[in-house]
Amino acid sequence: MNQKPKAPHPWRFDPVDIVQMRLLARLRPGQRVRVMLEAQALARGLIWGRLRRQYPDASERELALKFLEEIARADQTRAGP
Repeated sequence: MNQKPKAPHPWRFDPVDIVQMRLLARLRPGQRVRVMLEAQALARGLIWGRLRRQYPDASERELALKFLEEIARADQTRAGP
């Protein structure tokens, strides 16, 4: 019985970084929360910056609506194959 190995799944996100997970596991709970909040702030800043470049004439309100649309779209995206 010679079976072919299955092809890897086309993941939308990178696989888990084991080293990063071990480093995070060493932190106290409060430190892990701080790291998560800092990563969240970085992601928000990157999205806002991209939206400002894409829509240079948009008002802050228009950019905020585009930001919310993007977040809503991301909430509907599955993290698997």
